Amino acid sequence: MKQFVPLPNSAGLYYQASPLERNRADQGTMRIDHKLTDHQQLNAYYYFDDDYLAKPFAKFEAGGAALPGFGDLTNERFSNST
Repeated sequence: MKQFVPLPNSAGLYYQASPLERNRADQGTMRIDHKLTDHQQLNAYYYFDDDYLAKPFAKFEAGGAALPGFGDLTNERFSNST
């Protein structure tokens, strides 16, 4: 357990830390409109969203909320085209 639970580093036998949260979010859209004739058009649309979020601590106690190194990791990618 010593490798997972750090020793106290502040008064009162508590462990205190301020780890960094990493967050990256990229979004983009593209639209193409082309007039083929006076009565016909061609349209295309594309959207993407790429997110990465690394939280140093978990949200819930059962997930190891107070232990550093047991945080939440969210990596999502969405796209839509028409």
